[in-house]
Amino acid sequence: MSDPLVVVSVGAHTPLGLNAQASCYVYRAHVAAMQQSPLLNEGGEPVTFCALRTLDPYQHGTDRLCALAEPAMREAIDGIAEAASQLRVKLFLALDEQLDPEVADPRAAHDVVARISSAAGAKLNVVDAAHNTYGAAGIGAALERLTTELSRGDIDALLIGGVHSDYEPTRIRALEAGRRLFSSDQLDGLIPGEAAAFVVVMKASRARALRLKPQVVIGETAAARDKIRPDNDESAFEAAGLTFVVRKVGDSLAQSGQQAGWLITDLSAETFRHYELQAVSARTRKIWCEPEYLDAPAQRMGYLGAAAMPFALVLAAEAWRGEWAPHDVAIAIGGSDFGDRVAMVMTAPS
Repeated sequence: MSDPLVVVSVGAHTPLGLNAQASCYVYRAHVAAMQQSPLLNEGGEPVTFCALRTLDPYQHGTDRLCALAEPAMREAIDGIAEAASQLRVKLFLALDEQLDPEVADPRAAHDVVARISSAAGAKLNVVDAAHNTYGAAGIGAALERLTTELSRGDIDALLIGGVHSDYEPTRIRALEAGRRLFSSDQLDGLIPGEAAAFVVVMKASRARALRLKPQVVIGETAAARDKIRPDNDESAFEAAGLTFVVRKVGDSLAQSGQQAGWLITDLSAETFRHYELQAVSARTRKIWCEPEYLDAPAQRMGYLGAAAMPFALVLAAEAWRGEWAPHDVAIAIGGSDFGDRVAMVMTAPS
């Protein structure tokens, strides 16, 4: 790819750190963020949760999502402060499935986007804003369209983010009712969490013109929808969607004689998603090389939902910048409760 997409700045706000570097380095130290939550399950017991202790324990809903997102967004914008005034930027925000208009207040997602867009506009020339509610697959479902807008010259850069929080009584009740809430009695479940991550993305040629240093080179991205969902009995070992997207991005690596030695996933503790990955790993052996290192941040930071793929980009950027990444080629994968699956190739800048 002669003029690839590159990440030039990152930001994060997670239970492990209040910025990108702290989050990634504390994660690297194998620290876990699990603690007792003020939220209770149906038995009146505190829920195991990975929450930000700096947030108001009574804050939830759109207020909490915005409190998570705005610091991460400001950090990403501050990383391009000198160039910000020269850029026309589009904001894209990945949101969780539970904010889908068909199952939630249709104003909730638009409220979050409007508030975050307004906050970004105070420091950046945001010419447009968009979002979807595809959870961890959100970026993959939108990136091709967003890249087209960059290529046409409609915008100069993308401010891509994801924000997620399980800190909501109705969310905990729904997870518990669906037998998806992790506990000592239910190990096959999601570990509730919350986080936000943002990245600034532009064409490599534009980054060079602005003297911005690439932190991650984004390669092939693929998205598909599968019939495997947490609310049905479809066999996870079939894994048609995830197999398709991983093979597609793997083909792009094969064309350049590369293999990936690092996998970053959105897996929490739900067994069916682990079975799905096992099946895909067996079918895509040619794509992988040593050290075959796997990172699953949600297993120590709590479920990341829509923030999973943006955080994968943040983790790769900080690891390559700090020279502690296990390999120069990584693949990030994510999946939504709707059955969407996405894979993305990330390579270290040369």
